[in-house]
Amino acid sequence: MQEYRNKSCAQCGEEFTENDDIAICPDCGTPVHRACWNGHCPNEAKHNTGFDWDKAQAAEAYKKIADAAVPDKNTCAICRKPSDNDMIYCPDCGTAMHRSCYAAKGSCPNEHNHGRKTPEFSFTGEDTFESGRIIQINSFSDIIKGIKSQPIKDSVTGEELSCHGVTQKELIAFLGEQYLSTPRYFMTFLRMANSNKKTSLNFFAGLLMPYYQFYQRMIGPAVILLILNFILGLPASIYQVKIALDTSAATSIASGSLDSLMTAFSFISLAIQVLTAFFNDYIYMRWSVNRILGLREKYKTCSESEYYAALGKAGAPKWSYTLIGIALSFVFTMIVFHFLF
Repeated sequence: MQEYRNKSCAQCGEEFTENDDIAICPDCGTPVHRACWNGHCPNEAKHNTGFDWDKAQAAEAYKKIADAAVPDKNTCAICRKPSDNDMIYCPDCGTAMHRSCYAAKGSCPNEHNHGRKTPEFSFTGEDTFESGRIIQINSFSDIIKGIKSQPIKDSVTGEELSCHGVTQKELIAFLGEQYLSTPRYFMTFLRMANSNKKTSLNFFAGLLMPYYQFYQRMIGPAVILLILNFILGLPASIYQVKIALDTSAATSIASGSLDSLMTAFSFISLAIQVLTAFFNDYIYMRWSVNRILGLREKYKTCSESEYYAALGKAGAPKWSYTLIGIALSFVFTMIVFHFLF
């Protein structure tokens, strides 16, 4: 915006351009890129000292942004009087104006914002977040483009929804452009973060554990599940080896005790699978948020492009991690059976 020419974002330090979407702290007037806004002002620690970036300038700029955000069809954007039967609407942004007001002014009052938004992509309904909808989507790239240009907003406050301090742009970059999984996880993460919901059924996360978690690069949870999976499956594996080899080491184990252990462990394994199916997405969300916040701190002195490249590199799922999980499982099996038999 014109008011912030030669000024810099208080979060990333980059100078504002005319086409930047700017968020402004209502307490002290500090401006930041909307993509950099994480729910807290960079100068929040100074608020109780009376810190004032430039409230007068910020208030005027904030008013212009707010006026341009959602065109009011019931009020003329020029004279601010109620609409009547002689109204016209800007073909670019839909701003309502009295015909006489437009004739006197000669242009749309929001002309400086034209080209900033992509009207053909609308992501939120007018009632609640839960009934948000996607309109006129032709491809996966359209979804990504729409979210980046028009982030999903809270229907009550009008603020961009975040995921525990992580912006939607950061979340998309971290999840990667996975055509099937990214839209699902993106919406699931936002719902969980903004509704305190912790369960979401993910059938494959439970059925294919721990290799599904390795694919998502959740190394810590994946290794824990791998060890549990191996321990719980050990009685059944020993039983199969006992039948196949009939070695002294295997036959020394009482068949009745082994059968009871197999039954108990199978029920425990099933319970863990069910819990994983319901809580995997929440764990994945918390893990992703922690990774993103860590990278934000690590790359705070780097350029935005370097930061987002690092997000994509650190978060996108990889099949190679699944192969690592399978290899670890094989190694564990070989080590244990080497000592048993």
